[in-house]
Amino acid sequence: MTRRFKKMRRRPSALLRKWLLWGVLTLLVLLLLPLWLPLLALALFWPFRYSVQGQYGKTTHIAARFNWFLACARYEHPGALHVRVFGFPLPQKWTNAWLTPPEKQPQAHTPLQKRWQQVKNVASHFKDTPASQEKTHVPLAQIDWGALFAPFKKFLRRMLRRLKPKRFYLAGCFGFDDPAATGKALGLYEAFAHALGLHESIQLYGDFTQKRLDITLNMRGRFCLSGLLWPAAALFFSAPVQDALATIKGEKPNDK
Repeated sequence: MTRRFKKMRRRPSALLRKWLLWGVLTLLVLLLLPLWLPLLALALFWPFRYSVQGQYGKTTHIAARFNWFLACARYEHPGALHVRVFGFPLPQKWTNAWLTPPEKQPQAHTPLQKRWQQVKNVASHFKDTPASQEKTHVPLAQIDWGALFAPFKKFLRRMLRRLKPKRFYLAGCFGFDDPAATGKALGLYEAFAHALGLHESIQLYGDFTQKRLDITLNMRGRFCLSGLLWPAAALFFSAPVQDALATIKGEKPNDK
């Protein structure tokens, strides 16, 4: 009896191991709680700043800059992307790979890269099978598209209000082959600009002598991620969207 009791003491039960595992996980969460909560608050409430400058016409130039906390990204046409994190620049080959289409990227040479390429090829093969296409078939005719118009309209209005740039300036000169068409387009612009009060931010001029299009853009603004999540959540949990998702899943929408 004593030997059996000693053996039981040496081997902890499955329930005890489970409680020990949960205790270790709880301790890790409590230790990391002061670390990930500030990071989450930083990601939600620290503003993202962006600026875009461009010119289109005889010479085309686009420059975009994006800043958040200690990270900065700058893009210049025709495809130069520079990224800095905590003041240190990322390797140029990494940023160039982000802008290069998958079909133009160099083939893998190392064994690990070749194995990963084979896994992606097999996954794409199963994705394109007819069985998977039949499984993910969406009955679009059964969705009430008219009911979805109101929540999407409200969502776009809220998103545009939060993403509205603080500084916006657009200047350009345009002209068509037919001077009459240029005059009509210029008249429409003057009418809309006067009605909406856009003469200070948008200035367009007409060229009645030739066909041309020259545009200069300067835009700058800021937004917070927390301000974008609320409109997205309101759209997702709205009744028309939930009914459409239930129809796609093959379930019966809730009748109200």
